[in-house]
Amino acid sequence: MDGPIPLSVRGSELCGKIYKFRTIVRNIGPGGLCAFAPRLMQKGEKVSLRVRFARLGTKPLQAPEMSMRGLVVRVEERPGGFSVFAVAFFLQQLF
Repeated sequence: MDGPIPLSVRGSELCGKIYKFRTIVRNIGPGGLCAFAPRLMQKGEKVSLRVRFARLGTKPLQAPEMSMRGLVVRVEERPGGFSVFAVAFFLQQLF
């Protein structure tokens, strides 16, 4: 994968307030991902994620896209109300 991996995040705070934002994936694996957030995430928040795997020099809207849901399992607070957060994907039964 060349360059940054775009990520769309939609979720709700533990109090029920809905949020959504776009960011960049820091790292991703079969069980989850880590990304930057323009807000302070909270451990235990449920999120819907959409990742687009575009290569440099290609048309992003033609790139493969993957959607998944998960749970915020780790948060590192950063200055200015930002954070780095880790999400564990919910595993869905295929059959």
